[in-house]
Amino acid sequence: MNPNNPEMQAFIQKNAHLFWWIRKEAKPRISLNLLVRSVIHYGELSDIRELFKIVGMERVAMLFKEQNSRPRNPYPKRTAHYFDLYFRAHVPCYIDQKPD
Repeated sequence: MNPNNPEMQAFIQKNAHLFWWIRKEAKPRISLNLLVRSVIHYGELSDIRELFKIVGMERVAMLFKEQNSRPRNPYPKRTAHYFDLYFRAHVPCYIDQKPD
């Protein structure tokens, strides 16, 4: 996914409050990895649905799986458990794929 995609840039701008620790001028250049982590961690359900629409649920699931498998998992236990179950139910390749 191209970070310069106008749809993604509009999404980042609309949800700039989710990246409260990043300087305003740096927000348009955030990585897809950071975008997924921040939206899942701090966003509302409508934000997550919009992220799925823009990036694709499969891509978000694979990024989440990679992030969730790290020794220093960035998600609270409840969030990690919920989205693990959600992606297992809704993304067929989630169970079979190993994290990148």
